Amino acid sequence: MKIYLLNMLLIFFLNLNVIVGKEVEAIEKVDSPQYKSYILGDENGHVLFGENIEKKNPLASLTKMMTLLVTFDAINSGTISKTDLVPMDKESNSLGGSRIWIKTGTKLTVEELIKATAIHSANNAAYALAKYIGGGNADNFVKMMNEKSKELGLDQEISYYTPTGLPPSMTGKKMDVGTAEGIYKLSEEALKYKNYIEIASQKKAEILNGKIKFNNRNKLLGKEGIYGIKTGHHDAAGFNIAIASEVKNLSIIYVVLGSPNEVTRDKKVENDIREFYTKFKYERILNKDIPIGVSKIINGEDRFVELYPDKNIEKIYKKDGKIKLILEVNEKIKAPIKEMDTLGHFKLLLNNKIISEGKIISKNNIGKRI
Repeated sequence: MKIYLLNMLLIFFLNLNVIVGKEVEAIEKVDSPQYKSYILGDENGHVLFGENIEKKNPLASLTKMMTLLVTFDAINSGTISKTDLVPMDKESNSLGGSRIWIKTGTKLTVEELIKATAIHSANNAAYALAKYIGGGNADNFVKMMNEKSKELGLDQEISYYTPTGLPPSMTGKKMDVGTAEGIYKLSEEALKYKNYIEIASQKKAEILNGKIKFNNRNKLLGKEGIYGIKTGHHDAAGFNIAIASEVKNLSIIYVVLGSPNEVTRDKKVENDIREFYTKFKYERILNKDIPIGVSKIINGEDRFVELYPDKNIEKIYKKDGKIKLILEVNEKIKAPIKEMDTLGHFKLLLNNKIISEGKIISKNNIGKRI
């Protein structure tokens, strides 16, 4: 039998608005010409708001995110080394769009090609990496990209046909396409590659001992806590971007696909992120190492036992939300009590709706009074 210990209820009036799964809500409705789809969520897969998140759109150079992940996988497995020299061949140098201007036959290290790909979105650098890792055949590398996508559970959301993201008119291949939700999930994975993110967050870089210098295509770096991850553009795709941002320990990922121009895209990103940080905050609601109440013990060496939640609960809060913690403690708790014994259950409510449940446990051994 259980009773509600009202005198032990801890009621928090915290600012919270949590949206679970694929239920999304726009902070600010904007006219469709500003984008085709967008999504904002935290680093743990919790989508907070967005529109058209499951609609497939051309990726343009967001494709290079996967190109770089596969490249770093090859480095981490020992298949290649960052110091390996890769010649820039005629096929790589024949690609149009964004590029580094370098003579055919010039050798660059894998690390230099990564910088040119991640920072300047150079198509010839990305293609050279693909050919090198693919054993001289970029199509082999594209297979590796799609295998990685399947491994991450993204094969229904993203389809790769090139390592660059260039349109069919320039490659003779199908269009690389994906959903905003798929790129959001891919961004979560990319953030685990610290070396990649460190490079992608650099505003400028140089290679060949300073002979070639270039700037990052992402002009939002450093604004509103933004770092990484990748931009992309061609006529069919519009202007795309995937960024990560962190302010006061609150970390988010934001993806926008299909903006009509760079200025409109970047303004939307800045405005939405600024508004997000104004309206939301991160909070650890429950800490499994901090008690949430006490209860009397029958025949115990101690009169009371501290009550602990069995897990941490961390959420992103919206300021006009209201959260309550309800403790349902066993009616009669008798000694002896062992560490990790279940003493009841708790419910966490947001605006009177249950968002989490768990056990109330003991963290101490309490003997029986003799």
